[in-house]
Amino acid sequence: MIDIAINIPITILAAAASFALGMLWWSPVLFGRQWIAAMKAAGKDPEQLKKDTHMGASFGLSALGWLVASCMLAVMLQTVGAMGVVESLKLAGLLWLGFTIAFDVNSLAFEKRPLAIFLINNGYYLVGLLIMAAIMGVWA
Repeated sequence: MIDIAINIPITILAAAASFALGMLWWSPVLFGRQWIAAMKAAGKDPEQLKKDTHMGASFGLSALGWLVASCMLAVMLQTVGAMGVVESLKLAGLLWLGFTIAFDVNSLAFEKRPLAIFLINNGYYLVGLLIMAAIMGVWA
């Protein structure tokens, strides 16, 4: 059996930091305008999506998702014995490529999601994972 001891405060901090990144990522400062333009080009109405979405539940689910990802990243870092920021960043990048991209490429293939949306969304996941890995790597 694998003996894993997760640093709960650091795991929560890492998840919160990646969740907070989303506020900047989806704002006009970074990719908000590009995402809206790509959604419109895909025939979707961003304003209608906003009206149809319960924002509290959406933010709650997003925060929960980042917390789960943070816990799993902590487990993976310990399981492979990654020590320090550099090794943590490498593992996070590999996990992103091997799982996030490998599976989400189906949204391009079958949903015909525009490449711009795919890149913006998955860029957020990559940077979020790297932030979590860096935070965890400092305390490794």
